[in-house]
Amino acid sequence: MLMFFRPYFSEILLAEEAKAKGNAAYAAGNFTEAIKHFTEAIDFAPTNHILYSNRSAAYASLNEFSDALADAQKTVVLKPDWSKGYSRLGAAHLGLHQRDESIDAYRKGLDIDPDNEALKHGLAEALYSQAAQPRVSSDFPFETALKGEQMWIRLASSPSTWGYLQQPDFVKKMHDIQENSRNVGVYMMDPRIRDALTVLWGVKVSAEISIKGEKSPVEAEQEPAPELVELSDEEKETKDSNVDKETKDAGKGITRDEFAEGYIKKGAAKILMHRYEEALEAYQEGSVHVPGHPELQDGIRRYLEKRLSHFLAYLA
Repeated sequence: MLMFFRPYFSEILLAEEAKAKGNAAYAAGNFTEAIKHFTEAIDFAPTNHILYSNRSAAYASLNEFSDALADAQKTVVLKPDWSKGYSRLGAAHLGLHQRDESIDAYRKGLDIDPDNEALKHGLAEALYSQAAQPRVSSDFPFETALKGEQMWIRLASSPSTWGYLQQPDFVKKMHDIQENSRNVGVYMMDPRIRDALTVLWGVKVSAEISIKGEKSPVEAEQEPAPELVELSDEEKETKDSNVDKETKDAGKGITRDEFAEGYIKKGAAKILMHRYEEALEAYQEGSVHVPGHPELQDGIRRYLEKRLSHFLAYLA
């Protein structure tokens, strides 16, 4: 019986020895060396969840998040009630920009250990990353306008851009933009590209528009951003109440006389509520009933500029 268990205990000792070397290398910042030792330890003890967890941390330290994720997943399979495994899992998902999965992993860990500070910190970081990520829908008008042969047809049909199509460097830049819309930011300083985007997007594109979607200093002075102002809970309730009232009143105005003023008020109220698509619908519907009204056209223009700034922020 003793002879039967001797190889098993020998492998455990070898695994612990390799693990100790891996921990020492990790503490010294030698992550590649740490991975080597943890891998050796895993060869001796393939069901030890701590070894996969440690190697996951080492991979993550080298920004090798795919490998970190594989080890983190193995960790939680071997030990599903161990909170640290979910911390490794959340970190790996976040490193791969898989924000929803990261949040889910951290929350599962907190279900096991609600007071774990590492999990709380990781969850906060994942939630912040998710909130900061620009969202661009698949039918986003600015990106759609850059696709397919219709782009070339529109450029050839416009007096302001058809001549550019005879210039090889311009054509190459537009091909680059079609292949990867992020190249808009690379070529934005070329006035021909700005002319082309103006034609394609139907909104004036100037060099003053920041690639990161920020306002120029002059624009910032003319139109401060109200959403950056911190309001108290009482002020927020009052503002929301007033905005709801404006929306309802605007709706009554549209029903009563269908004049432009009702649509303008409704569009402005929707913008205050950050319901930009509904604001555009109000301005467009008003333009159907009151064609060419300058304030309605200005509302559509402001909507397009806001969406353009979001798109450029996405490209940055």
